[in-house]
Amino acid sequence: MAKIKRSLLKDIKKAAREIKNQEAQEDKRHDKSTYQTQLTYGQKRQIRKESFNNHKVKVTWNIHPGDLVKIKAGYSPTGQIIYGLVTWGTKETIQRAPYLGGQKNLKNYDNQIRVMSSIGYKFFPANSMIVIS
Repeated sequence: MAKIKRSLLKDIKKAAREIKNQEAQEDKRHDKSTYQTQLTYGQKRQIRKESFNNHKVKVTWNIHPGDLVKIKAGYSPTGQIIYGLVTWGTKETIQRAPYLGGQKNLKNYDNQIRVMSSIGYKFFPANSMIVIS
């Protein structure tokens, strides 16, 4: 049986390490080519910040103090349709949060309007009212 010299053994180990390192580098390259399917919190925050700075939306409501309004049952604290008189409200609002997906939603606007009705003074969102002319 032939004996293996130490120098030859070192060369074999060195070659095995190099092959192992090359395979590890190839795996790292392969991992980098995959992409994330979901955004992280920081990425969402950055997108929101950048889009909010560039695209603010201004909404004008067609509801003025002194208008008679009908408030939808879904927004009423009693669960029934309420009729009232607008006493105070916002005429124009600027979008609070940027629109990032799905359908546009009026919940993204700060739009509380005070109405005097049979249940007292209450604040309601502008999209819950129908102006009666």
